[in-house]
Amino acid sequence: MPRGFAYYWRMAYLHPGRERCSRHPASPWAALTTAAALALPQPALAIEGPAPGFAACHANVFYYSLGSGKGFLSLLRAALEDEASRHGISVSAYDAKGSSQEQIKQVDQRAGGSDPIIFNAVDDDSALFALNHARDHRLPIIFFHRESGEKIYGKYDHAYFVGTNRRMCGIYQAELLQSYIKDNPGYDRNHNGKVDYLLVMGPEGNADAVERTSAFKGAMEATGHSMALVGAGHCGWDRARAAEFVLNALRNYPVDALDAVIANNDAMALGALDVLQGKGYNLSSQTAYIPVVGADGIDEAITAIAQGSMLGSVFQDYRLYASAIMGLLAELSEGHTGNTIVEENIGLQMDERRITVPYSVIDQQRAIALGQHTDNIDEDSLHYQ
Repeated sequence: MPRGFAYYWRMAYLHPGRERCSRHPASPWAALTTAAALALPQPALAIEGPAPGFAACHANVFYYSLGSGKGFLSLLRAALEDEASRHGISVSAYDAKGSSQEQIKQVDQRAGGSDPIIFNAVDDDSALFALNHARDHRLPIIFFHRESGEKIYGKYDHAYFVGTNRRMCGIYQAELLQSYIKDNPGYDRNHNGKVDYLLVMGPEGNADAVERTSAFKGAMEATGHSMALVGAGHCGWDRARAAEFVLNALRNYPVDALDAVIANNDAMALGALDVLQGKGYNLSSQTAYIPVVGADGIDEAITAIAQGSMLGSVFQDYRLYASAIMGLLAELSEGHTGNTIVEENIGLQMDERRITVPYSVIDQQRAIALGQHTDNIDEDSLHYQ
């Protein structure tokens, strides 16, 4: 629908100096200047939040931590930038490296007063700072992936949240292990009638780590499996720290009595796998095998699953995340807010300004089916469950 005088007046009056996206069609009102707009009668009431017709040509994206460049957030960053380009939006990315103070400083110095904010919060303090900045400048803000943003987005009418149902991740991890146990009656390596397992967790107190862990335990117990936790450690989503934890744990517990390793993410699962393979496990169909389950569905883990050295992962679809975030931003740029947002243009349902990205299970069959991971796989090395 062609944009009329009111739209361009709102753009000039409410957001002086903010340019329209080049993807928007030219309008005879486009020459309306800020000065001319300010000369028009002003509304009696101030408007909180971005006005309809907010044009997003550029967005600032703030990340908790991009780490080594191979984890979930790095994959999401690349997908987000691809989606932004498709929508004609440029982005600037800022990595807080896990520091709340650094993230607050980045918002203060880089967010400005014109561009929408996409925010992956380090903690509650940085989330609140970002939200207040957005509200003060009447900007939309899309929080994603982290609990701090989820807790706070409801405090501002033009704040949104894109995330997952954390508990489903733990439930799907349990389903992977349950399926393995069903297909492998000899899983109980020390014949004690229990599943002896190591638990490799994310940061202490982190909502994803807590809820994934709780849901996994609950799902295993609900199906009648007797679980014996032989070691648990917080490894901060980090592969090297996970490897160190597992190595130390196996100094106190015999590896040949271990039935499974459950990790809150794939990076830590791969760290555990590094240790097991160093001890001669999970190398091929001819070696002893201990199921390792992760989460996120990063490329290296999918390859390990296809090769049979990892049991499975719970896929957190970073492409779907990116599509939802940029689809939402595009809707906001068209002047849609709240219930007027067209969900078909996002690809997922929205409820109370929250979009939930679904998880899915990656087992060996699905990993092999992913074409980009079938190259260079030696079929003799596949370990079929």
